[in-house]
Amino acid sequence: MEADQLEYIDQLEKIASESEAVNHRFLDFDFKDASHALKLFAFQYSWYSRNFVNYLKLLMQNLDDDEKKILEENIEEEMGLIDEEKLQECGIEPSLVKNIRHTELFRIFQKQIGVEMNLLDDESLFCNEVKNWTKEMFKICGKNAPLGLGALSLGTEGIVKPIYKKILNAIKTHTNLKLEDYIFFPLHIYFDDDHAESLKKIAIKFAGSDQGRQDLKTGMEEALRLRTQFFDALIKKMESTEELYNSQAVNWNREVGCLSDLTARAPMFENLKVNGQKILELGCGEGYCARILSKKGAVVTGVDISEKMIELAKSHDDDIRYFAGDVLNFDFGKNWDMITAVFLFNYLTIQESYLVIQKCFRALKEGGILLFSVPHPCFSQMIEPNEVFYFNVKNYFNDRDKLHEGIITKLDNKQKLNVRNVHKTIQDYFEMFDGFRLKKLREFGISEELLCQFNFLSPIKHVPLHIEFELIKETRYPMDLNLTKISYENLNAEEFKLAFEKNGCVLIDKCPIEKEFLVSLSKIFGKISSQRGEVYEVFDRKLDLNKKNVLLSATNQSSGFHTDGSSKDYFPRIVGLMCVNQSKIGGETKLSNAYNAFIEMKKKYPHLVKILSKPIKRSLITTGFGEQHTLEDQEMDNEYPVFACEPFKFRYMRKWIEMAYENMNIEISPGVIEAMDKLDKILEENQLSFKLEPGQVILIENGLIAHDRNAYVDESELILKNTIPHNLFYFIFEVYKYVRSTNNKYRPLFYSLYLIKFSSTKNRFSQFFLKKNPIELISKQ
Repeated sequence: MEADQLEYIDQLEKIASESEAVNHRFLDFDFKDASHALKLFAFQYSWYSRNFVNYLKLLMQNLDDDEKKILEENIEEEMGLIDEEKLQECGIEPSLVKNIRHTELFRIFQKQIGVEMNLLDDESLFCNEVKNWTKEMFKICGKNAPLGLGALSLGTEGIVKPIYKKILNAIKTHTNLKLEDYIFFPLHIYFDDDHAESLKKIAIKFAGSDQGRQDLKTGMEEALRLRTQFFDALIKKMESTEELYNSQAVNWNREVGCLSDLTARAPMFENLKVNGQKILELGCGEGYCARILSKKGAVVTGVDISEKMIELAKSHDDDIRYFAGDVLNFDFGKNWDMITAVFLFNYLTIQESYLVIQKCFRALKEGGILLFSVPHPCFSQMIEPNEVFYFNVKNYFNDRDKLHEGIITKLDNKQKLNVRNVHKTIQDYFEMFDGFRLKKLREFGISEELLCQFNFLSPIKHVPLHIEFELIKETRYPMDLNLTKISYENLNAEEFKLAFEKNGCVLIDKCPIEKEFLVSLSKIFGKISSQRGEVYEVFDRKLDLNKKNVLLSATNQSSGFHTDGSSKDYFPRIVGLMCVNQSKIGGETKLSNAYNAFIEMKKKYPHLVKILSKPIKRSLITTGFGEQHTLEDQEMDNEYPVFACEPFKFRYMRKWIEMAYENMNIEISPGVIEAMDKLDKILEENQLSFKLEPGQVILIENGLIAHDRNAYVDESELILKNTIPHNLFYFIFEVYKYVRSTNNKYRPLFYSLYLIKFSSTKNRFSQFFLKKNPIELISKQ
């Protein structure tokens, strides 16, 4: 019987070894820039691989004790606990890997291959395929034993060796990395065979029943499918735009102009005054726009992903500098007066566009301009398919972030050029503008004059063809800590918007004390985070804030000035709070401007600012109610700076920092301790303190305004205690607050929620605020 079971497992292993996941063409690294393909893999793959220990732990929950011991050995090796003799047998120097977690070994590879490590905390930069792969592996590994074994044994550990061999060969062929830089791969090539055999022995047991066989096969097939989809996504990222423009570069020469030269490029640059300005042209193509700007007196540098287009651009006799490169990886430099991007962002996904726009922000000088155009998001829905200019976008909302093929005609009406559009809504573009102010928006179409000159354009007349955005970099952070108080009874949309954007916080008075009201109000401002439900109710659970995995809002204590969100992958943009009932004693809200603290520290302690501008580890909070959690492996990677600039972002809670180092048995450096001491003192010395009243709602910009709360005691607490603890403080912005009443039920002190993105468009505010009312300004005394 066992022979039949072994034979079945062997058959599945053969299927896996011959699958596309193992033999995918991405693993040939047959790209013009193979090192970039390795860098792309290193960045994207980390989202999946850093959770490997957690996949094993989920699987272990469905195994018996003897089987668990086998997996525990696997986990120990993932943690770096490897026998030296085994390492020496494999020819691996123990000092390179012993007692070093495998996630850390992979991070070493990422850093050496050129991954921008500070971008690893931005979830939006990871492709949907790798995020789906991770999510589905969690589901599969936790569902039942044979499914999880099929995925992890046959569909993962059993195929890692041939896959990593191909990656290792590419590293040796296309890079100059040293063994210690990529030791992650030889280590897994040697050891994962043992892991696969251990898991295989467990899997054989489940191959004794029809259902067990089916689950093993299903788990394996699903893991292989998800890995294949991931490699497909990497291929798509590597080839699409570069290949398109290399193949038709010669057709983009301007002996005969292109339709958009007249309908977009001409009106964009016609009245532009740029004499003497330094301009970076992104997606410059064969240099048409760069030459226009240069003739206007600008000093221009052009970048394009297509080497053939750059060759055409350089063939013109001018003083423009050109570089071939992908804008996602190209170093933009600093201090540009203007950055232009004509029909670039329609080739990038929403996440990629956001990344590039933020790179532009960092590269521009203060007051610098980002000027870009894209096909009008409404264009394709307003016309019929035609042979002049068209993208096959059928549904304005459902086709978001999808790549659509299209054509545009040259002005002789003979030659068609292939173009593409990753469709985005107008709202998508506005939500990318963090740090910028929109200076101008223009829409372009076919003028009557053009129509008379080129009558073949009639199929696209009377519709918006292109849209132009002109953004200005203005680092405007409130220097005075003010809290604007507005009565809900007669609100004015524009006053509310200006108050929040000026001060980073605003208070609405006399609101209905209802959760539904808070949700409705907040949805106007942005997308509500569902991390703990739209509205998360919190009460004093008699927990100790100094214990692991305890949220401040689950206690009546305080922990000092902070921002919310401990995970590097989760940072709410806005924190909202509604006061439901006042505590009897304490519970005062405290605000402090983190940007002002940053400026003061830069002046007094620049060496400490450098320390706080580097990644610092943070503890991860799950439920926040004191339960044990198994996130140690993720905590090792959970690090980010306290101060990030351009745009400014402040992320800080001292407790999470101290607890992370304690959990990992790592000593915090004296420099970090000194820096936190100085920061805490500055925040405390420049605070605004007040007590919220029932029916008041406060919204705070989480990365700009640090907040705190004094320790509180409710009336019911005084029945039990005659004295107030003097060493307790408490935050009110995290979530809801409940306190114990005299009849042993909980009554809410606060309702609170998180907003991920903030929308400040006038129309969305006007939908909610219809009346006017004078504003009362509460300022720091």
